Amino acid sequence: MFDTPHVILLFSGKRKSGKDYITDKLYE
Repeated sequence: MFDTPHVILLFSGKRKSGKDYITDKLYE
């Protein structure tokens, strides 16, 4: 039940701003 939102967030992040996510991780 709590895994659903996580999957959606991962999918959205990969599809919407996948590069942004990687950049943020690298910058951090």
